[in-house]
Amino acid sequence: MPFERAVESLADTLRVQISEPTARRQTEKWGAAYVGVQEKEVKRIEEELPPAPVGPDRMLLSVDGAMVPLVGGKWAEVKTVVLGVIDEPVWEGEEWKVHASELSYFSRLMEAEDFGRAALGETHRRGVETASQVVAVTDGAVWEQGFIDYHRDDAVRVLDFPHAAGYVAQMGSAVWGVETETTKEWLSKQLHTLKHEGPRRTLKNPLLGENAP
Repeated sequence: MPFERAVESLADTLRVQISEPTARRQTEKWGAAYVGVQEKEVKRIEEELPPAPVGPDRMLLSVDGAMVPLVGGKWAEVKTVVLGVIDEPVWEGEEWKVHASELSYFSRLMEAEDFGRAALGETHRRGVETASQVVAVTDGAVWEQGFIDYHRDDAVRVLDFPHAAGYVAQMGSAVWGVETETTKEWLSKQLHTLKHEGPRRTLKNPLLGENAP
């Protein structure tokens, strides 16, 4: 969040009163120190090749980018990877759901290739290399696939449902027009199939198949 809001949050939650310049200086100071520690760990791993800690049976890996405002009115993409342990499925709201616990995060404002290497300390610490199975949930961006290749190329790759739905909607709109009743009817059936039966039936001739209106 912007430093002005961070100062307000500190005052509201911790009753700590500091100025915006102080918050900025301290954040930059200790943030830089932490980056130095992480970079040193990456170099150690690359040079010594220590065995990775034992990872869980099923691990979540999710990576994405988010645009953030910088000083001077500019915007840039900060990349983040989330790692966690995939829990057993639970029955919630009339359907099976899967949650992840023990989440940890690593973020950087840098190019995708550099980010993949910089995250090595965190992926090593969490045992991504040794986890029995890694499930990578992403929005399908090319750079994200490169990140997965770098850290665990045999991961099960899952396109998140909102982005998958968006691609399916584009197909329907291209054939029957944007927001037409035919498109809406077709899309509703396709997304129900995608969510409850998986992608195979949806991908098999989706515009002319048995689910088409």
